[in-house]
Amino acid sequence: MDGFARWVLPSIEPRPERVPYLRRQVRRVLQLWHLEALAWRVELLVTELTTNAVRHARTLFTLSMTWDGSRLRIEVSDAQPGPPLPRDQPSPEAVGGRGLLLVEQIADRWGYDPHERGKTIWCDLTP
Repeated sequence: MDGFARWVLPSIEPRPERVPYLRRQVRRVLQLWHLEALAWRVELLVTELTTNAVRHARTLFTLSMTWDGSRLRIEVSDAQPGPPLPRDQPSPEAVGGRGLLLVEQIADRWGYDPHERGKTIWCDLTP
């Protein structure tokens, strides 16, 4: 798809059963935008970022994607002001703690922006 497109799903309840629904929705958007080649990466990134919002922020959150013709940006915004805390070396026995390491490996870039009502964690992908 050429040009600019934006998709936003606001006020998502922080419930684990919402995460598969979000994966299905982003897959549909990628199909509409003819970006199916990014699907597995986007689904994994959305899974990790939204699961973190569910587990750690525990507030309503927003998921959005923006395509500018050369870069896809995924954003998850929540009302928890604390920064994301990636773990350098999670224990092999630890159940969690690897999500942001995956985000770092799969996304071309990622980061977070604090704001007065919480934060936005974002990541960029190029086809």
